[in-house]
Amino acid sequence: MKQRLWLVIAAGAVLLVVLGIGGYGLLTYFGHSAPAAFKLGTPAPPTSPGGLTGRWKIASGSEAGYRAREKFINQPAPTEAVARTSAVSGSLVIESQAGQLAVRQVSFSADLTKLHSVDTYATYQAFQRDNFVAGLYLQTGTYPTATFKADRIIPPADASPSATTPVAMVGHGRLTLHGVSRDVDVPLTVQMSGDRIELVGSLGLEMPDYGIEVPVIGFTRAEPHATIEFHLFLVRS
Repeated sequence: MKQRLWLVIAAGAVLLVVLGIGGYGLLTYFGHSAPAAFKLGTPAPPTSPGGLTGRWKIASGSEAGYRAREKFINQPAPTEAVARTSAVSGSLVIESQAGQLAVRQVSFSADLTKLHSVDTYATYQAFQRDNFVAGLYLQTGTYPTATFKADRIIPPADASPSATTPVAMVGHGRLTLHGVSRDVDVPLTVQMSGDRIELVGSLGLEMPDYGIEVPVIGFTRAEPHATIEFHLFLVRS
């Protein structure tokens, strides 16, 4: 009789564990919500004449971050881990040469120590992930920033210095992340909005190419491919 009682208790305990883990997986999957990729807003009318030439600097409202797929155990499909920071700085210079615009001295930097997760689950916000990613994988104590620099970017020949119509271009430059620098091509979409330049863009990369170990944190495992994405506003400096 006593042996049977212990068997019932043990079976009940196992069932509770299975239901708990399974329920956790269902909650994280069906309750998961990740923000969409950045996109340009509705442009505001121009507030002053003068075109685009001159020096511009990063303004408030700018954000940058990463997007990566991760898989929780007992979860039917991967979800997206998304983290962002508003600690973005930098500047560029726009010149006009024989009627053709040229962007020079491009230098943008994001403070990776300020990254925080913005995707959510039904039961919690994924802040604990940030501590593991920052300390163990991005190693922000040693590599606190990511930078993109380009000597020269040429917009399309038909790009207007004052139009609010979005213009697509590719920024060829050098990305430095986790102490590794690589040449990259970054697709950009740019528009004027009021007295500010607004631009969005993204870049796919493989974490091992930058010496970053693919995160494995407790109940979750990330995929090696990640996307760096940004939404920047620039004002005259």
